[in-house]
Amino acid sequence: PPENAYLFDEPRFRGKDTRPVTHWGLEEAGAGPTVIPGRYSVRLTVDGRSSTEPLEVLKDPAIPGSDADLAASLTLQLRIREDISATSDMINEIEIVRRELEEVQRGWRARKGQDDALKTVAAMMEKLIAVEDRLIEPAARLSDDKYFVQAYRIYMSLLWLNGEVGPGAGDVAGGQNFRPTDSSVTTLETIEKDL
Repeated sequence: PPENAYLFDEPRFRGKDTRPVTHWGLEEAGAGPTVIPGRYSVRLTVDGRSSTEPLEVLKDPAIPGSDADLAASLTLQLRIREDISATSDMINEIEIVRRELEEVQRGWRARKGQDDALKTVAAMMEKLIAVEDRLIEPAARLSDDKYFVQAYRIYMSLLWLNGEVGPGAGDVAGGQNFRPTDSSVTTLETIEKDL
């Protein structure tokens, strides 16, 4: 990240090509959707041999939501999961291109008379960072969960909405056993417009 050009020199990332986004409660927020009651098939493949067995998921009688509520929750959780994947793919691609442009800059700096080319690359980097800043807050790019003082951008907003609608996260209980609220649906629609 521009805020720490030497991030990969830190001991925790030395020798690595990637780094995680970290934040308190984030692991739970990234959990996938919970299936709804019904009949499923489970296939297990070990050493090239597959076995398929039927599986029935029963509804917990303590869950207050109706089958329609649970189906609506699953539908929204799947939509959020797809948006999280799309956002992650965009961020990763931007970071890969920025890394490649950094290498180009290093090569051109070693040569004389490349000022125009260097200015063009710098302008491209600024544009990429501006887009990335809309997808994920700059503090998150530092992979340091002690340094969160910025409003969440698309990625974190999707993860925390997933925790709200789905299995919970951090200090959020989650709502996978209920129909999604109108405000959750509206929030997702707003985030998707930004995405």
